[in-house]
Amino acid sequence: MGFLTLFILASLVGAGCVAFVIYWTSNRAAGHAITRHFQDADHILDTGEPPPHWLGKRKGPRKRLEEMIRFYEDSPFYDEESTRESLLAELEQVRQDWSSRFDD
Repeated sequence: MGFLTLFILASLVGAGCVAFVIYWTSNRAAGHAITRHFQDADHILDTGEPPPHWLGKRKGPRKRLEEMIRFYEDSPFYDEESTRESLLAELEQVRQDWSSRFDD
């Protein structure tokens, strides 16, 4: 009986460790993705140009900008709706500027 109890306890501890690693990795990846969206938006609004890591990729800058705009439309990271609307208005202007510059 002692061996079975030890095996069950070890299995639970192992499963808990695996669950923790999955949880930690997922949170870290999500945090990195969110941070990247905000950094990319800052770069675009400061320079009017796509971030360097957007160029030469399978998805062109306009496609990536569309994805970013959808992210901000659904984003829960704003305390005030006016801040979101302001950012979206600026990104919409960039979308119009890029419509003739970049082919996707």
